[in-house]
Order: sequence, then C-alpha cells, then structure tokens
Amino acid sequence: MKKTLAPTRRLVLAAVLCLPLYAPAFALAQPAPKVQVWKTPTCGCCEDWVKHMRDNGFEVTTHDVQDTGPVRRNAGMA
Repeated sequence: MKKTLAPTRRLVLAAVLCLPLYAPAFALAQPAPKVQVWKTPTCGCCEDWVKHMRDNGFEVTTHDVQDTGPVRRNAGMA
C-alpha cells in the first residue's frame, strides 16, 4: 500500500526544501559596508577601485585631496 502526504504536509515540506534558494536574498538584506577613500582628483586607478567596490555592494564615499601624503601619514600608512 502506498502512503501519500497530506496537502498541508506537502506544502510545509516544499517550503523547507526551498529555504536554501532564498538564503542569498537574506544575505543581501544586510547593510552595505561603508568605505571612505581619499584620492587625488586625477587618479584613474583609484576611480577604477571605487567603481569595483561599488559594483560589489560597498557604499563608498570619496574625498578628493591634492596630496594624499598627510592623510596616509595620519592613518599610519606612510
């Protein structure tokens, strides 16, 4: 004799089996990481990097400065 699932149980089972399909949507609901970039106005590689970060979900704020040296020293990078 073949047993069949009740319609309610089928619905619950289908919902549980579909949860992994929705996991990426839950991950996207997180706020975008915030990044601040200090760069010179004419730096093409910085612009490419900013575009890459934005395309990959980062919220980027840029600060154009004529000389990044003081900013780098203040951040302990120079």
